[in-house]
Amino acid sequence: MANANWIRLHVEMDYDNYMLDGVERNEAIRRIAKDWYMSQEEVNDIVTIYEKDLNDIDKTGDLGDII
Repeated sequence: MANANWIRLHVEMDYDNYMLDGVERNEAIRRIAKDWYMSQEEVNDIVTIYEKDLNDIDKTGDLGDII
């Protein structure tokens, strides 16, 4: 299981880097899948959960404009 968490963490980091470089979401997923020898669906599942967690104020503690 530790290996799966390690891969997930690095996929998320790669995704962040591609987003910062201005790469579109689908292209980033395609590149990450190729780099990590994963299917695009596997990468998409990781990225979708990651994006959901980024917007979850219970996990981030960021209240944003609520205050």
